[in-house]
Amino acid sequence: MLHNFLKIALRQIVKNKIYSITNITGLTLGITFALLVFMVVKFETSYDGYHKNRDCIYRVNTGKPGNVLGKGSQTGLMPALIDEFPEIKKVAVARILHSRVGTQLEVNGNLSLEKNAFFVTPSFYEMFDATWIAGSPATSLANPGQVVITESLANKYFDGQAIDNMIKIDNEYEVIVSGIIKDPPLNTDFPIKIAISHATFEQSKHFEAGDFNSTYSGYQTYVMLGPENTPEALEAKFPAMITKYLGKEANQRFAYALQPLRDIHFNIAIGNFNRRTTSRLTLLIMALIGVLILCIASFNFINLSTAQAINRATEVGVRKVMGSTRSLLMKQFFSETFTFVMAAAGLSLLALSILIPKLIDIIHLPGNALQLYFPDMLLVLAMIVVLLTFLSGLYPALIMANLRPISTLKKKVGKTTLKAGSLRRGLVLFQFTVTMIMIISTVVVLFQTHYVLRKPLGFNKEAVIALDLPPHAPKVEAALRNNLLSHSSIRDISFSLNTPSATYNREFVHYGHITFEEGIMAELKSIDTNYLAMFDIQILAGRNLKASDPNSAILINETLMKQIGFNDPNEVLGESIEFIGIKGEIVGVVQNFHSLSLKTAIYPLIFFRDQSWFHKASIKIDMAQLASILSLIKQQWHDFFPKTFFQYKFLDEDIASFYRQEIKTSRLLSLLAGVAIFIACLGLFGLAAYDAVQRTKEIGIRKVMGASVHAILFLLSKNYLKLILVAFLIAIPVTNYLVSEWLQEFAYKIDLNLWIFVAPGLFVAVTAWLAILGQSFQAAVKNPSETLKYE
Repeated sequence: MLHNFLKIALRQIVKNKIYSITNITGLTLGITFALLVFMVVKFETSYDGYHKNRDCIYRVNTGKPGNVLGKGSQTGLMPALIDEFPEIKKVAVARILHSRVGTQLEVNGNLSLEKNAFFVTPSFYEMFDATWIAGSPATSLANPGQVVITESLANKYFDGQAIDNMIKIDNEYEVIVSGIIKDPPLNTDFPIKIAISHATFEQSKHFEAGDFNSTYSGYQTYVMLGPENTPEALEAKFPAMITKYLGKEANQRFAYALQPLRDIHFNIAIGNFNRRTTSRLTLLIMALIGVLILCIASFNFINLSTAQAINRATEVGVRKVMGSTRSLLMKQFFSETFTFVMAAAGLSLLALSILIPKLIDIIHLPGNALQLYFPDMLLVLAMIVVLLTFLSGLYPALIMANLRPISTLKKKVGKTTLKAGSLRRGLVLFQFTVTMIMIISTVVVLFQTHYVLRKPLGFNKEAVIALDLPPHAPKVEAALRNNLLSHSSIRDISFSLNTPSATYNREFVHYGHITFEEGIMAELKSIDTNYLAMFDIQILAGRNLKASDPNSAILINETLMKQIGFNDPNEVLGESIEFIGIKGEIVGVVQNFHSLSLKTAIYPLIFFRDQSWFHKASIKIDMAQLASILSLIKQQWHDFFPKTFFQYKFLDEDIASFYRQEIKTSRLLSLLAGVAIFIACLGLFGLAAYDAVQRTKEIGIRKVMGASVHAILFLLSKNYLKLILVAFLIAIPVTNYLVSEWLQEFAYKIDLNLWIFVAPGLFVAVTAWLAILGQSFQAAVKNPSETLKYE
């Protein structure tokens, strides 16, 4: 019996080629991109899910009461947590060696750069899971001068025999390899490749034991609680600890909060070591889009199958007269649907194997995603096949099986399929409502992404390369500057803590009348006298810093000026602000500029000059002579710093990396929206072809009665265009709500004007009309003598 069903199904596929190709194409696209969305969502939601203690781990964040958005902590926090809270099972610290270009390694006299080097306590790997090839957390990270590296680095530098070999890191830390771990998976926000013992950091000049004043975003503290303890109970005890170590009044300006490990990847406001977050709302929207694309493909099948009912009515009548039962007919039509869906499923797997390698940069999946998720994907694919077979096959099977033999054999099935026509209109309305929502949402995402990439930042980022300075750079700063500026292709050079687009050093500052309740945290940037001019940062009042100024001479930005109670830049000049033990005098006010992505409001800022804080060299160059300039700078670099690896990064590329996730989201949404409109129009094309065939005689009679081609085209397309108009009216309020919620992630965003909704709506309407036009035009220009010759 099953063999006969499948044979009949294959015959129908071959017999109705256009119908079959349309259905299989729509289902293939629907399944392919639904599976693609599944893999993206699964990958993003799997971050750090492999740690067995994942539900008990929390990061201790810092900030002001009610606004704890700082991921960094102080060096004094870890010992205080251990001493004060016995209910905490483990406390761990990870401190990144902060560099945008990488950490320098010297192995056997050879220099190289590697990213993701951290100082970690032994408890870190007791809390977070890693596969140890050699060594253990207790023995490999307990003492100064120890380092654990990944298997790939051990193979790269030591042919796998890395234990007891020495590595010099950043020309400062001489460490011995004491352990080897497997490379961390891609789905982690702790991509540690080099783990240096925290004891090594404790012996360096950069470490200040027991400090509670300096908070560094790259120094993060984690705690692991027992199952009997709750984060809320521990947070309630933090004020007492703050009182003990910082004084009672400190609770008015300072607070700690616990952030669950499972939240770190999804919290855009706070961030993580991986510098990559994804909002849950974005993932929810993607998952919804995947489901809706499947629905659109399924509804296409239903529409075209019910439209074909009249062509197969005689077949059904004959089968019923010959003794076929309603259940057998339903099984037959379900088997046909199953055949279509299985063919589409097979083509989907083939399409995914081709598409994933080409879409890696867009969808941010690992290169081996298809193999990695294959077992899960097969299960999801099986569920999709069953669901699509049931949903797509049920209604057409019911329509066909319920046809009355006497009506079918007399070719009187018009009334029988009347309800199917109403359903088709409802499904077309749903398809185009969803498509409109997707297209308009994609346009908003594209506009917002374009806005954040093009909005003036308040400083000039063009033609600037940034290099990390070695620790002894201030001693040769003047000579390096003079040598480089002697070449006309180098326009300017500045030394500083970091570029305008970097921020990772925030401290509490105090101003005369500001109470503890109004405590302010500001970004500190140490700069030289060239910094403002080179980056075109405008001074609103006062003057620039001078070489002769002490480090107490400071510049502040407009945000900090307003937070300490001034609106006129000239009035704040000469006022004093205290920070990190320095009583600073305000000598100038600079215009606000964006040092973070436009998701974040502009932060209070203090510029001061301290050469010991200079970690970055920024060089403005003539881009027309890029190759020769880079060669020149590299030579000069090696002359001054022979043991420092030369590595640079363009400032504008660094800024663009802030929006890497938005760019990828916009590309993926554009792709999915394109697929949705293609599937919807594919179905519309099939329905238009069906309508044209069913109304062939009507069109012939109308032409004989004098109807023009334009009138016929309008007749065939008006009902569909009405449905598209209704879909547009439904889509506007729904889309407005969705995109408004998404835009809340940005402190600076586009305005939603009417054309953002109207233009995509017109695009969808025109695209749909063109899909209808091809079939309608053929029917409209056909000679009536051919259509009416048998009447």
